[in-house]
Amino acid sequence: FCWHPHGRLFYGFAVFCGLFELWFPELRSREYFGGINGPMFAIPVIRNLLYLTGLVPCDRKTIDKRLKRDQNIGLIVGGVEEVLEGTFDHKDVLYLRNRKGFAKIAMNHGAGLVPVYAYGENQLFQHEPPLVLKFWRFVNKFLKIGAPAPIKGIWGLPIPYRRELLLAVGEPLFAREGESVDEFHHRYCNAVEELFHKHVKETSRPNHMLEII
Repeated sequence: FCWHPHGRLFYGFAVFCGLFELWFPELRSREYFGGINGPMFAIPVIRNLLYLTGLVPCDRKTIDKRLKRDQNIGLIVGGVEEVLEGTFDHKDVLYLRNRKGFAKIAMNHGAGLVPVYAYGENQLFQHEPPLVLKFWRFVNKFLKIGAPAPIKGIWGLPIPYRRELLLAVGEPLFAREGESVDEFHHRYCNAVEELFHKHVKETSRPNHMLEII
């Protein structure tokens, strides 16, 4: 399950992971894990809490391990790079054009890619000014931690605003025989765009735009 967009604090993704069995009862026989940034698991106590909630590092080794066990895994495809692009009122920016590793892994395991789009994810917290993002881009040259602060919602705390969050789940895409990684990835990008435009008119922001970089 490929999640878009990342958002300021992957809040919608956490909800999706927590309610996965409720929304997909037909998949209860296969365990589901949400993959997030690996460095988070280097923090004592936080690491244990993450594992307890069904989250795992999103590195290649862990993903291969889960797929070999025939388990489902969710990934926030845009990752740290998407966080550092910032969030906006009028558009969502997805870091996806050069993000092809997830497609290659799916091909190697014969797994499907299911696009999941969260309309309103980028409106759950305040948008960070360019200067803050510039600072975190510099930090991330040395340590991939995204932009962990400040995260401001209600009362200036990391508590999300009360906003509409509409989730749209697309059809699974499987690699075709003889298809290259680039071709499979291109089809996936098109599927994400189609999913976005198919449902954006049903949201409270029907004129919201999508930019894939």
